Amino acid sequence: MSHRHHRAGRALLAFAVVCCASTLPAGDAGALPATVAIQGVMVSPGAGPVADGGYPVTFRLYASADAKVALHEESVPSLTVQGGVFAHALGSVAPVLDAIWAQATHLGVQVGLDPELPRTPLHAVVAARRAAVAEGLDCSGCVSAQAIGFGYAASDTPGGPATNALVAAVAQTATSATAADEAAYAQVAGSLQCTGCVKVDMLGINKDIDAGPHTIKAAKFVGDGSGLTGVGAAGFSQGFSKVFAGGAGVAIPDDNPIGVSDVITVPTLGAATSVTVSVSLENSDMSTVEVVLFDPNNSKMTLLPFGAGAGGTWSATFPNPTPLASGSLDGWLGQDPAGKWTLGVVDQGFKDNGVDGQIVSWSLSFGFDSNSKVQNPLTIVAAGGLMLPESDGPPVPCDADHRGYSYIDTGNAGPAAGVYICLGWWAKLALEAVCGNGGVETGETCDDGNGDDTDACPTTCQTAVCGDGFVHAGVEECDDGAANNGDGKDQCRASCKNPTCGDGVVDTGEACDDGNEVDGDTCSNQCTSNKFVFQSSQAVKGKTVTCSSVVTNNSYTQCTNLKVDGLYMPNGITCGPSWSFSFASKHDPPGFCQFLTGVKKAEAYYKCSGSTTRAEWENGGWTTGSDNGYIESLRCYYQ
Repeated sequence: MSHRHHRAGRALLAFAVVCCASTLPAGDAGALPATVAIQGVMVSPGAGPVADGGYPVTFRLYASADAKVALHEESVPSLTVQGGVFAHALGSVAPVLDAIWAQATHLGVQVGLDPELPRTPLHAVVAARRAAVAEGLDCSGCVSAQAIGFGYAASDTPGGPATNALVAAVAQTATSATAADEAAYAQVAGSLQCTGCVKVDMLGINKDIDAGPHTIKAAKFVGDGSGLTGVGAAGFSQGFSKVFAGGAGVAIPDDNPIGVSDVITVPTLGAATSVTVSVSLENSDMSTVEVVLFDPNNSKMTLLPFGAGAGGTWSATFPNPTPLASGSLDGWLGQDPAGKWTLGVVDQGFKDNGVDGQIVSWSLSFGFDSNSKVQNPLTIVAAGGLMLPESDGPPVPCDADHRGYSYIDTGNAGPAAGVYICLGWWAKLALEAVCGNGGVETGETCDDGNGDDTDACPTTCQTAVCGDGFVHAGVEECDDGAANNGDGKDQCRASCKNPTCGDGVVDTGEACDDGNEVDGDTCSNQCTSNKFVFQSSQAVKGKTVTCSSVVTNNSYTQCTNLKVDGLYMPNGITCGPSWSFSFASKHDPPGFCQFLTGVKKAEAYYKCSGSTTRAEWENGGWTTGSDNGYIESLRCYYQ
């Protein structure tokens, strides 16, 4: 069983508009009015005048009664209507260009969101206004017909007589002219021919032509570019295409007069050059399904009327190859299709009052002339270089419309600075760092581009530091890199300072270095010794003391293989070999060291051999004795 539900249509308030057009008076009789007066009457469905108040009204000029695209459009948000009568100065909201007046033949009026009312033909007064424009042109430096040298003025045949000359009588008789007259004049103008004429496509315009208030902009010359100097046939184009997908798998309610709708919101694109709608549905009985489309102006187009479908599936693309059942998409050609496009599907056949099928998919496809970008099918060779825009942060959103967009992020010279490309997200290009180019890149801490290794930024492009092997002028005295040594004799110190007296290291030419500049201690501030130091041979208390080697530091002076007149000193305690601070009571190495350094502290390295004569220090002088052990090395401490 099937049920047909009656669906209530949208209520529309009907208006009848009676319009006339006349030129507005001007202060100067010779001046051309900038507007044309439009007057009319609004009546309600009952034939009486509408209520007094303000009504939103849109006025449009067309080139014909059935033109799809308006030449001019201006809207008045609140047009005053009193006693049903309204008046408006056309051109007061948006100026009407002279070129539009030359083409306009019909006026369209739309009240609110209601459909546009039947168009009203314009009277001859508009043609008179155009004639006045032609007669009133005045400029300096103009190229006149005489200067160009036309072979004739206006003839049906090249070189023939001016059989169809247009005269100013058109303007003089404008008040009685009819639309048919205007059409005749247009036909005459279209049939004019000449020999030796200068045509627009012969001018090779590549810059603006200044004609006073009527400047011709080179940007207005459109096409494939072949008529413009320096632009080839495959030149830059503003033509693009874009597809917008609607919802997929949208359930269709069964036997429901409201049905289901899905919306595609189209962003600002530019002037549309083509509009295509594709729809695919599933339903148990497509003959009971209606599919409609509402454009952003809420104009309804029927894609599939009730009874036109069959089977369980339906797919079509409009308007080519499938024409719309009603309505037209042509009105959007030349217009920006931005706004909400709504697909509506109603199933009036009964199945189970649940869900019957789905919108499998639908989409809108637009060809359009972009106002913000151009494209070229050829490889572009920029001999003078190519510059990317600079911005502190992304200048555009990284979305599908900007995929591939690149820019230079200044990043306030911080880590964010670099070249970015939109891949659906902003990706920073990893450019190879080139040390010495003057720009700090990834992996560099500096880059002054000067090739100087003695300043704060050497040729490694790393900020100068002690230990980098480069001597930073005015800051470092030396820098041997990894060879810098804190206590190495005659080496560059770890602080990148040269060896010097007072640094605690005994270098060549120094007798001592106690790490200070106190002159009264055992090591002077000139690093000359004020204290006893063992020598390879020296006299001590009437005896000759010899050492095979000497070690002296800030703590002690050490004599190896110490002998006194050729005799070893005895150990008196143990044979060793070992170091010890202990000594026999009759033998006094600490006293010997006290005599030498002033500090009673000694350390000896003992060894043993057969008992023999040894040189002993007792009571501040030398004596001899016999012992089987002896002191091989002796350290006398300074503190």
